[in-house]
Amino acid sequence: MTNKEQTKDKDTTQAKTNAAAVLSEKLKNKAITPSNAITENTPIQVARIEPSVPVEEVRWQQYTSARRAIRTFTDKGKSIKFTNYEYFTREKDVAMWLDSQIAINGLPGVTKGKLLTSSERDPMEVLRKQHIAEYLKDQEQIKVDAAKGLFPDMGSTERATNLNPASSKGVASGASA
Repeated sequence: MTNKEQTKDKDTTQAKTNAAAVLSEKLKNKAITPSNAITENTPIQVARIEPSVPVEEVRWQQYTSARRAIRTFTDKGKSIKFTNYEYFTREKDVAMWLDSQIAINGLPGVTKGKLLTSSERDPMEVLRKQHIAEYLKDQEQIKVDAAKGLFPDMGSTERATNLNPASSKGVASGASA
């Protein structure tokens, strides 16, 4: 062993002895008990699960455009930007101004669309509702089929297969089972 390795080994042994001495001193002083000796310095992290709070539904008026992007201004100077052929607003004065412009054909190619809620505008929420509806429809169909005595094909359990145990020895040697 070199001097460097001996010094490192000595330092490691000394650190272990010091840690054991500190632990036994804490045990003597009843600062910790044997049951919590291991977890004394381990921080406990508790995952907080917030209950889902229902979000207030906001209504949005949709307007569509024949052109991909339009930028216009109301009489009061409010900027209106149609992007990707549509514009959404929940401001009544902007909706009234757009309705008046559509009525007099002041904005050619712009039409009033549907009144949507916040969840209807969220594409992930729309997909979630669609998947849930499909799942419930499938579950209802399964119940109807079960009442008729029809059950979904889950494979055959009549035919039993024998398991062929394999060992890595045979694979390594190239022998086949």
